[in-house]
Amino acid sequence: MLRLLSAHAARERETPVIFSGQTLAALAFAWIAAQVTAHLFEGHDFLVGAFLAVTPFALGIVGAPRRREVLLFAFGGGSVFFMSAQYFLGFYSWSGLTVMALWQAATLAPLALGLRWLHGRWRWPLAFALPIVWVGGEYLRNIGPLSLPTGMLYAPCHRQLWMIQVCDLAGVYGLDFALAMVNGLLADAALAWWWWRRHSVSVQSSGWAANRPGNRSADLPSAVSQVFNLRRLRRIERHSGLPNSLPIANGRYSRLQICATRNLAAVAATAAIWLFIPAYGWYRLSEAASTMRPGPVLTIVQPDIPYRAGIADGFDPRLYLEQMLALNEKALTQSPPPALVVWPEAMSTMPPLNAELLSSLQSLPEELAAQRQAGQTTIAPLRQWVERNGVPLLLGSLAWLPSPTNSARWICYNSGMIVSPNGSHDESRQFKMRLFPGGEQIPGHGTFIHEWLRRIIDLTGQIRTRAEIEAGEQREVFRSGSGPARYIITICYEMLFSDSSGAFLSSGDGRKPFDFLVNISNDGIFQRSRGQLVHWRVAPFRAVESRIGIARAANTGIPGFIKPTGEIYGLVTNGRGQIWTGLGAPELSLMADVVKRREREGELLRSPREYQRLTNDIARIAALRAEAGVSGQSTQTIFTDTRRTLYSRTGDVFARMLMLVLMATAVASVAEALRKPRRRE
Repeated sequence: MLRLLSAHAARERETPVIFSGQTLAALAFAWIAAQVTAHLFEGHDFLVGAFLAVTPFALGIVGAPRRREVLLFAFGGGSVFFMSAQYFLGFYSWSGLTVMALWQAATLAPLALGLRWLHGRWRWPLAFALPIVWVGGEYLRNIGPLSLPTGMLYAPCHRQLWMIQVCDLAGVYGLDFALAMVNGLLADAALAWWWWRRHSVSVQSSGWAANRPGNRSADLPSAVSQVFNLRRLRRIERHSGLPNSLPIANGRYSRLQICATRNLAAVAATAAIWLFIPAYGWYRLSEAASTMRPGPVLTIVQPDIPYRAGIADGFDPRLYLEQMLALNEKALTQSPPPALVVWPEAMSTMPPLNAELLSSLQSLPEELAAQRQAGQTTIAPLRQWVERNGVPLLLGSLAWLPSPTNSARWICYNSGMIVSPNGSHDESRQFKMRLFPGGEQIPGHGTFIHEWLRRIIDLTGQIRTRAEIEAGEQREVFRSGSGPARYIITICYEMLFSDSSGAFLSSGDGRKPFDFLVNISNDGIFQRSRGQLVHWRVAPFRAVESRIGIARAANTGIPGFIKPTGEIYGLVTNGRGQIWTGLGAPELSLMADVVKRREREGELLRSPREYQRLTNDIARIAALRAEAGVSGQSTQTIFTDTRRTLYSRTGDVFARMLMLVLMATAVASVAEALRKPRRRE
């Protein structure tokens, strides 16, 4: 905290207080390490990391000697962090991950400039300045075609129910604001200790005094406790050689007194917020006993099919269908039976099933015609199962629809559709509205940027880019059977964002527009990495933000249920009770080799030895999958809640305001830098 005082005093052309290049390098490494620990390894529930992650970043920004070093520190450190924290996207495309990480690192530039300006120009404590710019930067990264909420502080807090209840006020941005305040306060304390050692001030029985340079007798507790003694701060000024006063009011308050008062206010504000959070959490959790009610019974089914390039033919769609229907039959033995069975998002083993394609009589391109034939073969047993048992089936598949302007052109959607007992499955479907950047959409459609980005992504892509997928236009609300409960469907990546999860939907009659959410996802591209955990652990926050229940079915991911309070239950586990093994996908390289050998069918038939080797490898693949993967089903009652939240009514107003402040401070910082040369002239 006292480091602030030194920085403010240095504005009168004294020698500036800066960190050396070695210190900046150490801070950059510490920031990256803290961020990666807090977010990449949140599977270890490293809660403390959320309170420490951006402290080194703040210290590096305010301690850098010039704006050039500030931008280098932010962009360089940010690039390394985003590459490391999102390494699982490299299974999709390493070149695409690089482009994404560079873009995200670029968004840290206004954040760094804004933080330095608020702290250096207006002498704001970091406990105030850091949460404003950090949360504003989070919102900035979450808008636009390349949005991905990486680096947000809330991730390790998903099991802390007392803490996450505050998300129904301002979303996860409110919780991140409180966490960033603690990060900023720790940075203030570190600066106070650093300033104290530099100026060698100690407390003697007669009061404050200045020691000779190099004296290290002062300790940190003395520094922090005495910094708020406003009556004695004038003695520090008289003995430390710092400027005496600020040109404000009537000259009664010194520069050090003003800064110390602001630091005291920062401590008080941080303490008040963190006293409010558990109190509010206790209140909302106790209130749930009277507002939360059991809803319909749902079954979520999880297959385990990781994939990459070269193994598209390594999974038998017929075998996949048999296994999924067998899990459906197991769910029917539960009491009570499910009112809805949920399968994951579209996969390579599930062909398009929409009626527009399956009933089309027109001539189609060869690939689309083959998909139509596969879809006709697949939909028949699904309809038979649904009609025989009277249970609707929600599943994901691609949907090809003829263009309204050109019947010869077909448009592809990523959809979730419901096969109903009445034999219809087209009037109940949801098209994915927020497409995954690089995989389902590439920015700049119709321009050279689009083509340039597509080539970069495909350069190291392990999965073919589906840039032809179109986004849906409307969020549909479905009714669960004949009951009153209503729900929406989100697909994969959409659950990472509040607006894509229906948080701001309006019913028009003042009631909650829906009671629970069903998320279908395909995490196969993550190849059983920690990306599965990152994807899953946003679900409790989405539940609290809107006070809704959530059911999630995911291929190779983490499927389960969430109560409106954020409590997790009904997870699918393997025989060892694990929801995630951490073993990766060891069978994929062997599968790719088997696929290549199967293409030489004639040679295999002529060589019994090769045929036996192939048979042994297939058995080994099955054993590796059983050890590394998790598959099964979970049948649970989903819970609803009658409460409507402030966040669902006001939206991201809080985060937007902080983003505007961030951009204004960044512009002010740049304008100040442009004016300085003119002043020297």
